[in-house]
Amino acid sequence: PDQGSTFHFTVCFSLSKVAQTVPGLEYPPVPVLLPVAPGTRISAAHFLPPLETVPVLPPHLLNLPVLIVDDNANNRKALDNLLTSLKMQVSTAENGETAMDMLRAAVDNRTPYQLILLDEKMPVLDGFKVAELIKQEPHLSQGARVVVMASAEQLFDSPQNEKCASLGISACITKPVSHIELIHALQQR
Repeated sequence: PDQGSTFHFTVCFSLSKVAQTVPGLEYPPVPVLLPVAPGTRISAAHFLPPLETVPVLPPHLLNLPVLIVDDNANNRKALDNLLTSLKMQVSTAENGETAMDMLRAAVDNRTPYQLILLDEKMPVLDGFKVAELIKQEPHLSQGARVVVMASAEQLFDSPQNEKCASLGISACITKPVSHIELIHALQQR
């Protein structure tokens, strides 16, 4: 009495289409034991493999200098944690103006960023405006990959994809950014 029932079940998930397109990406089976309280909702996130199973990055991506530009502190922190766990050298900016200053300083210090992650929606300078400014000052990017991130409800349509291409944006990905989606974006050229 008053203890409820105990049960277990097995759920099988297949890899997403993005994960299936990343060469050599394989996850070993991960046993998941979850104590589930009555009324608890379980999502697929509970069954994601631990970060240790992230595939080893190609050597040219290790210690990659990265600039994250997002006005949301939680998003910056999540991306910082993800990229740091992938052994990248991460800097963050809370707005486009700060990002432009950091890009200029990095070039002056001969330590340019090789990956620039831009939030699409930010006050004052949004991600597209920052990408436009970078295109006007190409020495700031020096071949860096510029990636624009948007919330899932702001999925990129054809006109935005064309805009990305015209601004030299390498990839457009949705937030929250998963390690699989990020690696996939980095491997595309």
